[in-house]
Amino acid sequence: MISKWQLNGNSAALVADGWSAAVDLRAPQQGLSIKLLGLTGNQAVARILGVDFGEASPVDSARIDAYVRGTDLVATYGEAPPLRLRSQIYWRLLSAAEFAPNLAAHVTFAFELVLSSNTSLLDSDPQSSVHSQILLAEHVNQLLKDRAEFHAAKLGQATAGELKHSETISPQTKGTGCLFIEIKGTPYSYVEMVHPNDFQSSSVTLTSAAEPSSGEASIENQVFHTHLEKGVILRARVRAALVSREKDEAIAIAAYRHFAKAEPPLTV
Repeated sequence: MISKWQLNGNSAALVADGWSAAVDLRAPQQGLSIKLLGLTGNQAVARILGVDFGEASPVDSARIDAYVRGTDLVATYGEAPPLRLRSQIYWRLLSAAEFAPNLAAHVTFAFELVLSSNTSLLDSDPQSSVHSQILLAEHVNQLLKDRAEFHAAKLGQATAGELKHSETISPQTKGTGCLFIEIKGTPYSYVEMVHPNDFQSSSVTLTSAAEPSSGEASIENQVFHTHLEKGVILRARVRAALVSREKDEAIAIAAYRHFAKAEPPLTV
């Protein structure tokens, strides 16, 4: 049975077998709050696929129009001064087979974020960013491409220390915009990737503290590094999934190859 979003005002929730997702549309930068039922109690393990329009394009709750279509949650954010950006977010629940066709049995859930922006101004600056935060992070790995071959490389680790410490790391130039992170205390890894046509730059901030369960990894992907003219629509796509840790590298490679060939959804 396919799970569907339940929309109530500016809040939406989705409850599936073993996990749940919730989002406050008034705070799109916080993204989807993910809980693993029965594994982490009532604690969120991640907040994924959040969108930050920047301080110059604030969110006005009176200008949010949201609806559910099939497995898509769609939120449109009306123009606000001074940039006059109109942005639309699709949080699309993907089937495991749509994310990684040959490894679907090892995919717990998958989402695709489709972000679109346009403006009524002759010229505007649409720079936005997509954020994810893994709250129980261990090893962080990036997918590299050397000619036609893909391989994983360790980017960093959120380990316990005497004091809280944060470090921001930029992935290598051979990076693909695909990262996968082991989630502490679970048999899962989190995989996130930007479509190769949309990838600009990314960074990962690793935070560790004395408590063994306090490691965090925050991902930031910059999108729309160009000026936006009236009549033009900019679009970016990001996919994310919770997968089996023992198969995470193979799934990341297969899913990235599949995503690179995927056409944009016709409904967007």
